[in-house]
Amino acid sequence: MHRLIRALACAAIVAVGSARANMGANDTASSNPDFAAGRQAIEAQDWPGAIAALKKAVAADPNNADGHNWLGFAYRKSGNYDAAFSAYAEALRLEPRH
Repeated sequence: MHRLIRALACAAIVAVGSARANMGANDTASSNPDFAAGRQAIEAQDWPGAIAALKKAVAADPNNADGHNWLGFAYRKSGNYDAAFSAYAEALRLEPRH
């Protein structure tokens, strides 16, 4: 089961990266240490750590759809579906083709 979850997470990371590359967007979030910490926490399946870091990342860069999307992912994995859907909705509001 853990291998399936890891495979799905990796596929999601690749899909997001590919979509951003195809859209010609810059990955400005990569220069944000909180965003990087959030992504590392997601890879480690540390949902509380990911949420804490990504909340800081989106506070610093509230117009970054990727930050909101990853925050939604972390909330969803932690079982907080209301917060997850709110974060996903914000990502889509910012970037409808996200």
